[in-house]
Amino acid sequence: MRPNIERRHREAESDTSRERFEGFMREVPCPACEGSRLKPVSMAVTLGELGNGGMNIAAVCALPINETAQFLREVDLSARERQIGERVLKEIQERLNFLLDVGLDYLSLDRPSGSLSGGEAQRIRLATQIGAG
Repeated sequence: MRPNIERRHREAESDTSRERFEGFMREVPCPACEGSRLKPVSMAVTLGELGNGGMNIAAVCALPINETAQFLREVDLSARERQIGERVLKEIQERLNFLLDVGLDYLSLDRPSGSLSGGEAQRIRLATQIGAG
């Protein structure tokens, strides 16, 4: 539906019509998730202790990739938590390392793919191929 609104906005003959269509085109973050696109139950899960640098998934994804990798290496988990998350953390760290290897340490995981430059997108594809073996 959005391309139809964008087309109508482009083809509108008056400023009033254009303004009316612009009202439907604004991107406003959801007040419940604050733009993270995650359910409240997902946001309630944290890594580490909140008072001691613990973060929820949205906060971790907002970090640059190099800081995310460092946080996951240093996160303090109990023996039980480590056992539960060991395989997942290993896989995430390997994928982050591929992105670091191609020089994308400054990007964050929550960045929309449409905002990447052509070179950044190409390096992500390269990292994906490296990860796929």
